[in-house]
Amino acid sequence: MKILVTGASGFVGGNLAERRLTHGDDVVVITRSGTDEALLPQGVRIFQHDGNHEQLSEFILKECFDGIVHCATHFCGTHTANDIDKLVDSNIRFGMHLFEAATKHDVPWMINTSTYTQHYENRDYSPANLYSATKQAFEDIVQYYAETTATTIATVTLFDTIGEGDRRNKIFRALLNAAKTGTCLELSPGEQLLDISPIQNVLDGYDRMVTLLTQSNHTMFNGKVFTLPSNERMTLRSFVALFESVLGRKLPVTFGTRPYREREMMLPWSHGEPVPGWKPHISLAESIQDIMKHELG
Repeated sequence: MKILVTGASGFVGGNLAERRLTHGDDVVVITRSGTDEALLPQGVRIFQHDGNHEQLSEFILKECFDGIVHCATHFCGTHTANDIDKLVDSNIRFGMHLFEAATKHDVPWMINTSTYTQHYENRDYSPANLYSATKQAFEDIVQYYAETTATTIATVTLFDTIGEGDRRNKIFRALLNAAKTGTCLELSPGEQLLDISPIQNVLDGYDRMVTLLTQSNHTMFNGKVFTLPSNERMTLRSFVALFESVLGRKLPVTFGTRPYREREMMLPWSHGEPVPGWKPHISLAESIQDIMKHELG
């Protein structure tokens, strides 16, 4: 199978490209200006997109992809005016050019990736931040292509993820740094409910979605939005306690010394439909232990 993956220099997209390589796929990734190619998995083919639509369209026509997984995104939890162009370019404009070219040349299927932060306070739609609003805007655009073209398109909504090699500035990285350095970590009161999945479970979900979109009844998934939720949702306090239990010692953590962020996600979205036939199989404790072996020795 020949698959195009966007966002392969990121944590989820990079792991997905690597996973598909292990399945024997011919994996092509898109790089754009500013992409650090050292972050790309070994073994992928690289297409350097110069921002020109015709260049992208001709490339997709020539390659005849079996499918495309769109993971590329620009994230910022709190934006300034300087972030607006990057948010629009990465989360909306680039995706529009990609879907326009792919559907024009009848790529059989595509998977879009969205975020649970489009559902503040567990609402059907309420963006936690401007990043989430751009992701919803693009999800609406994807629906247009799903309804008006021959390409079967599904969206997968992600929650938080952990795994080896993750350098994102998130709570798990902060806990690892506290374990390494002994530096005190100041946290919020810690009552927010987290949905964190080992990256392996998320990759299984994408694999399952690819399988569904290559079956004879693939059109039944067109325009649908699915989720990959954890089966171990817990508060931040409980997550820190789990981390400490696996580590075998207490961390220098203080709760309540920082306020909750504006529009803090206190509840992960619970109204989505999980990818049919998918279930998480690796526990958080197992994943944390594996990561610690790699990160802490």
